[in-house]
Formats: sequence, C-alpha cells, structure tokens
Amino acid sequence: MSHEKKIPLIRLAKRDGMEGWKVWCIRCGSILFALLLGALVMALAGANPVTAYGAMISGALGKKSAIRQTVKIAVPLLGCALAIAPCFKMRFWNIGGEGQFIMGAFWAGFAAMKLGDSLPQPAMVLVMALCGALGGGVYGLFVAALKVRFGTNETLLTLMLNYVALWFSTFILMQFICDP
Repeated sequence: MSHEKKIPLIRLAKRDGMEGWKVWCIRCGSILFALLLGALVMALAGANPVTAYGAMISGALGKKSAIRQTVKIAVPLLGCALAIAPCFKMRFWNIGGEGQFIMGAFWAGFAAMKLGDSLPQPAMVLVMALCGALGGGVYGLFVAALKVRFGTNETLLTLMLNYVALWFSTFILMQFICDP
C-alpha cells in the first residue's frame, strides 16, 4: 500500500501577481469560449449560430424600445452584482441577491405608495432608493446575524431566503394591494 497523495488531474488555484495582459487574455478567451460553446449547442439543435446571435443582438439593441428594455433589465442585475461583489471578495457566499433585491423593491414600492403624493418626484426617487437599499440590506443583515450568532451556512440560508422574500411579497400584494 502506498501512502502517496494523489494529484488531481485538474487543479484550480488563485494566481496572485499575474500580469494585466494575461488576465485580460483569460477573460477574453473565456468569453470567446462561451460564445463558441453556445454556437456549438445551437448548431447541434439545427439553428444557424450566426443568425441566432444576430437575432439576440438585434432583439436587445435593434430599436429604441429594445434598448430601453435591455437597460431596464440590466440595471437591477448590475446593481445586484455590484452589491454582492464585496461579499464574494470577503469569502461570504451570498447567493441571495434575488431575495435582497425583492425586499429592496418591496420597501421602495411601499415608500412610493405611502409618500408618492406628498413629495416631489426627485425627492421621492431618493427616498425610494434609500428605502430599497435599507430593505435589502436589513434582509442581508439577518443572514449575517445568524451566521455570527449560530454559525449557520450563509450559502444555504441566503438561497432559501430568496423564496421567503418572494412569497412574503406575493402574500402582501395579494392580501392588501390587489382587489379581492
């Protein structure tokens, strides 16, 4: 019996101090690889990848209304990505951005419903942004408090709380806002 440690076939390791051009080559290569892999899947499905990618670009950027819709969808996603990035940097695996976004949107909407007629529009936007940030932040703080106090798994907890946020907001909407 040999007690030698097996070396894995593929090993992932963070490389500190890599030159900037190499980092950008890896990023660009990853995007190119993803596009080629997508093209392969489309070709296997019987679609023309060039036509399909063209339709995607045209659908997202082809008209003024399409650009507006693309921005409308991209801005919240980018906001969530920017908000969660520091968590990953600190090795806190927060995959509950969706739940935090839902709770932020809920509290921003609540502020708009309660204060919408009493404030001028620029002030209302500011109040909504503040309420949204606080609502999503407090929802994330709940997970952090449980991790600190009880040592819970933040990955599992943030994932499960996505559903709690969704169903909470759906319940409030159906019970108190929509006409029965």
